[in-house]
Amino acid sequence: MFTTNQMKKIAIDNEILQYLQMLEEPSHGKVLSYIKSLFKKPPHDKSKNKMLEFAGAFSEKDLNEFKNAIELGCEKSDLNEW
Repeated sequence: MFTTNQMKKIAIDNEILQYLQMLEEPSHGKVLSYIKSLFKKPPHDKSKNKMLEFAGAFSEKDLNEFKNAIELGCEKSDLNEW
């Protein structure tokens, strides 16, 4: 016989698997990265490693879009602005 906590864990595990099966395959890697991140020890100096929390969170396509937006919007100088 299962305890209430064991039954809750089984129900949650099953629900996680159901949602995972509904995701497109490329998203499985993001889910795995997130799960692994839950087991990482927090860094001693959080200020230096704050960006590492986002490692693997964005697709290569998203990163290229960010890069292009930065290059288009941030590398222009308006000499009359000053």
